[in-house]
Amino acid sequence: MKEIKEGKASIVVEKGVFYNPYMRLSRSISSLLISTIREKVNVIDGFSASGIRGIRYRLENKNVGKVLFIDISKKAVELTKKNLEKNSLEGKVEKGNFIELIESLKKKEYNFIELDPFGSAVEFLWPSVRYLSKFKESYLSTTFTDTAVLCGVQEKACFRKYHSLPLHNYSCHEIGIRIILRKLLEVSSEFGIAIEPLLSFYYRHQMKVIVKLKHDKEKAYSQLSRLKYIFYKNNCFRLSRFRRNSHYKGPIWGEDIHKKENVEQAVKLIEKKEYYSKTEKKELKKMYNAFSQEIGERPFFYSIHEIAKELKLNPVGIKELIGYGKKLGVKIKRTHFSWQGFKSKASCKKIKMLIKRLAREKSKG
Repeated sequence: MKEIKEGKASIVVEKGVFYNPYMRLSRSISSLLISTIREKVNVIDGFSASGIRGIRYRLENKNVGKVLFIDISKKAVELTKKNLEKNSLEGKVEKGNFIELIESLKKKEYNFIELDPFGSAVEFLWPSVRYLSKFKESYLSTTFTDTAVLCGVQEKACFRKYHSLPLHNYSCHEIGIRIILRKLLEVSSEFGIAIEPLLSFYYRHQMKVIVKLKHDKEKAYSQLSRLKYIFYKNNCFRLSRFRRNSHYKGPIWGEDIHKKENVEQAVKLIEKKEYYSKTEKKELKKMYNAFSQEIGERPFFYSIHEIAKELKLNPVGIKELIGYGKKLGVKIKRTHFSWQGFKSKASCKKIKMLIKRLAREKSKG
C-alpha cells in the first residue's frame, strides 16, 4: 500500500488496482477543463480503479455534484470506498460491468460520463450516448490508448473499429484524435445529437477527447456532411469531401478540436489553483497555451524535421521559424502534438520556401 498526493486528493494505491502516475498531468488537464463548464455536472466515473479521477473531479470543482464510481474489480471497488473516506467524500460505488450497469440506470441523474478503459473506448460509446440522450445537453469524456490502431500501424483494425482509415506518419496523433471525434459524431448522430469538442489532446500514450453533446438533428446532419478525407504527399496535406482514390484516408473530423471559451478560461484558472506545484503549473500553461494556438488553425501541422529532411537542409529551431515568419508576415503557431511541429494557414509551398530561406541565411552566417 502506498499513499499518493495528487491535485487536491490524497489516496492510497494497492497492488492489483490500476493507477498510472504518469497520467497525473492528463488528469489535471481534464479536471481544469471541468472547472470551465458553467452548469452543474453529476459524473459517472466508468472505470474508476483507485477512484482518482472521480475524486479529483469532485474535490477540485465546485460545479461537480454527485459522482458514481463503477469498476468490475471487487478490489478496486473496496479501494475506491477507502479513498472516498480518506478524502471525506460521499459517493456511490458500484461493482459490475459498465455497459450492463449504465443500461440499468433509469433516472435522469448523471449528465457527465468519464470513460478511461484500457485500450479503445469504442464499445462503450453507444451505451454512454444512449444514456446521456436523456438530457438536452450533456458531456462525454473519453480516453483511448489503442494508439497503434489510431496511428495507422494496424490500419485494418482502425477501419473495423472506427470506420476510418488512419495515416501512419508524424501527424498520426492529431489524425487519431480527429478519427475519434468522427466516430463519436457517428454514434451521437443516431440519437439526433451534435457534438462540440471542448478539449482534445494527446499526452504520452493516450488520446483524450471531452465533448459537449446537444440534441440538434440539423446540426448533427450538417456536421456529418462536413466530414473530410485527407491526402498526404511530400509533407503536404489536402482535404476533400470525397475519397478520390486509395491514397485518401479518413473520413475525419475537420473542424476545431477545442472550444476557445473553455481553453481561455482554463488558462486564467491555473494560477488560482493553489494545490498545483510550480512545475505542474508550468506544464499546464505550456499545454493550454498550445491548445489556444491551435484554435482556428487548419487541421494538421507541419514538421520542421520532415520538411528539412525532404529539402536536404539542416533543421531550424521552432522559435527561430516563428520569429522569421513574423518578419515576413507569415503566422506560425505552436501545436501540443509536437514541440518541433507547427500550424499555419500559409500554403505548404510557402512554408517550405520559408524554411529553405531561413536555413540558407543561417548557413551563410
